Amino acid sequence: MLLWNAWFSRKILRSVTFMTGIIMCVLLANYFYISHFARQRVCSEEGRYIGVLMGTSPYTSRGQENPFFKERLDMAIKLYKKGTLKKVVVSGIQEQYYNEVGKMREFLLKAGLPDSLIVIDSQGTRTWRSVQFVLKHFKGKSIAFISQNFHAERAVFLASHIGINACYFPMSNRITLPLIIRELLSRVRAHLDLVLWHLSQKPGSK
Repeated sequence: MLLWNAWFSRKILRSVTFMTGIIMCVLLANYFYISHFARQRVCSEEGRYIGVLMGTSPYTSRGQENPFFKERLDMAIKLYKKGTLKKVVVSGIQEQYYNEVGKMREFLLKAGLPDSLIVIDSQGTRTWRSVQFVLKHFKGKSIAFISQNFHAERAVFLASHIGINACYFPMSNRITLPLIIRELLSRVRAHLDLVLWHLSQKPGSK
């Protein structure tokens, strides 16, 4: 009986290890597939775009300055001053005690961007919703997503698959292990969002 239990336990462990390995391979393959897809769609600084500034907090959960916040805003300001951006969509969360878009708009105004060129999307609680806002309000326009590479790549992937002419400007790709894990799962969810959206577009689905 003891031999049977030991054999059975080893068999279960091998099966779990094998399945975990398969899942990780699929997740990584999908991660690199989306990156490869997006890297064929890098913006040109000679172009003219509607910039979509993806929301993030100015501070981390530990109260430190969030480098992602400043990097995204600095890129948007640089592109505006070069004449690359016609408008800047500030997409993020806007709540009473957590206001990404308000902080980003304030930063842009201080840098000299006219308020008339800033468009607020306060419902951008996740990347898919930001992409949907662009589809609704800027269909047919050339769109440039402004965020760190790992995030912008997913936004370009989503947008391109629902008919948006989208690209991104490469930035730093400072990414930690927790961010990698989150992004692996977010890229799986991106496929689910696209499947559900395409199904909803079929005649008789509404």
